[in-house]
Amino acid sequence: MDGDGQWRCHRFESLLPYAILLRIATVKISSNAPMQDFPRWNLTSHGQFRVHSAYSVRMGVQFGLTEPLWKAIVDFKGILRIRTFIWLACLGKVLTNEVRCRRRMTLDSRCHTCGFEVETIDHILRRYPVAYSLWCSLVCLEHLGQFFHLSFKEWIFANLTNSGFFVKDGTEWELLFGSLIWLLWNRRNERIFEPDKMHWEPILSHGKRLQQECRSSTILARQSSVVPALARDSIRWEKPPEGWCKLNTDGAVKGELGMASCGGVIRSDQGTEPAIGSQ
Repeated sequence: MDGDGQWRCHRFESLLPYAILLRIATVKISSNAPMQDFPRWNLTSHGQFRVHSAYSVRMGVQFGLTEPLWKAIVDFKGILRIRTFIWLACLGKVLTNEVRCRRRMTLDSRCHTCGFEVETIDHILRRYPVAYSLWCSLVCLEHLGQFFHLSFKEWIFANLTNSGFFVKDGTEWELLFGSLIWLLWNRRNERIFEPDKMHWEPILSHGKRLQQECRSSTILARQSSVVPALARDSIRWEKPPEGWCKLNTDGAVKGELGMASCGGVIRSDQGTEPAIGSQ
């Protein structure tokens, strides 16, 4: 920091993602601190970076990520974007008004739809009137109290792992449950950002359709994983018709680094390569 208590972001902006830099910029620290300011790695006692500690974070050893909840989320067989949403919700990373207020992105933590004083992720997915009515229509009466009194993480874990406990028909309940909470979050966003949008399909019907899509994709994946060896060996380049050229392309991306590349090769019906390119 400089003498005025402002962050010297140029010294570490190359080390951190832009979103993290924005969060750091919101933190105000007294310029009268007696110690010299220096970078510190918080996962070691001496403050120095160690590859072992970074690897532990990557593998989920730190921050309690070894608890059964996280394994249940990883094992979730539904759509990938729904699994990612559940993971972020349990980490407290979904941008509800409560989170936005904590990050100083807004001064109003209320639910803009029903007026509840603090809009948490639990409120959106379980307490909001639409969500509450939806769950009451699905959950067995004798388990309704427990369903609404579990902590948020316990609630997620119980519904991902105990398919037949809360509902009468627990067949693939975790798929339907994941689809429903994903849709509840999307409908919340649409109420705020697209208030004039009309929905022709109720949340429950839409959720059951997503559940069926997950089931179908799982069956297809199982079938494709047992392709006979002969069929796999027969996959090879086929030449184009006489007088034509064929373009084959491929690409790859490293999302964490923001790097991507692609390439292509053009071959004639004789197998010659008049053009090869990559970027």
